[in-house]
Amino acid sequence: MSYLKKNKWISVGVGGFLGAGSRYAIYMGFPDALSLYGTFLCNMLGCLIIGFLFDTLKNKPFHRELWLLFGTGFCGGFTTMSAFASEIVHLGSNNLYLLAACYLLGTWVFGIVLTIIGVKASQFLSQRLERRSEN
Repeated sequence: MSYLKKNKWISVGVGGFLGAGSRYAIYMGFPDALSLYGTFLCNMLGCLIIGFLFDTLKNKPFHRELWLLFGTGFCGGFTTMSAFASEIVHLGSNNLYLLAACYLLGTWVFGIVLTIIGVKASQFLSQRLERRSEN
C-alpha cells in the first residue's frame, strides 16, 4: 500500500474515532429508554455538518483528503444508520407504529432540511468572508 493510500486510511480512521467518540458522549446524556433521541440528535447534527462540509470543501486544496477526515470519517462515525434502523424495528415490534412512522419520516425530512441549511450556512459564511477580505 502506498504512502498516500495509507494516509487516507489514517484520515478516515482518525475521523471515525472522533465521530464515534462524540456520538458516545451525546448518548451518555440520555437514559437507555430514550436512546433514540441520542440517535436522532447525532443524525441531525451530522446532516447539518455534512451539508456545511460539502459546500465548504468543494473548491479547496486537499478537499478529498479533508472530506475523508471530516465527511467519511467524522460524520460516518458520528451518525448511525444501523441504530436508526434498529430503533424503527424496535418501535414497530412494540406496536408503536405511529411513533415509528413519525421517527422515520421526521428523520428523513429534518435530515434533508438540515443538510440544505448546512450548505446555505457555508455559502453565507463564505460570502461574508469574501466581503470582509475585499474591505
